[in-house]
Amino acid sequence: MTDDTRNSTIGHLPGLADLRAMSPDVRTATLAHCLRLHLDGLLHVPSGHRTSPHEPLRTQGLDWLNALNLSHGIRRDLGVELSAQTLLDGTVAELAALLDARMAWAGARPAAVAGLPDSGRG
Repeated sequence: MTDDTRNSTIGHLPGLADLRAMSPDVRTATLAHCLRLHLDGLLHVPSGHRTSPHEPLRTQGLDWLNALNLSHGIRRDLGVELSAQTLLDGTVAELAALLDARMAWAGARPAAVAGLPDSGRG
């Protein structure tokens, strides 16, 4: 994992150093914004529309295969494990908060939190 965002799966994701420098509220909002941008493309959301931050991703068209690919991308880009089931059941707002909580902002390596369970969701 690097701070280079050119190979980021989650589009427009700032580097980890930039994320670490943000306040918690701004960081969570940034993660949510980047997830929405990525999901808008992944789900082929029409121009002028946006993925809802408060509706489960499954009901917005996220399927199992895309959830699995997104799960791998999140692990690669952020060093955080989120199961495909968690992504399918979660909302953008919930997932951004969960990502922020799981990332090691106090200087620990992100991989140190990668093994945490998905809040009881498969």
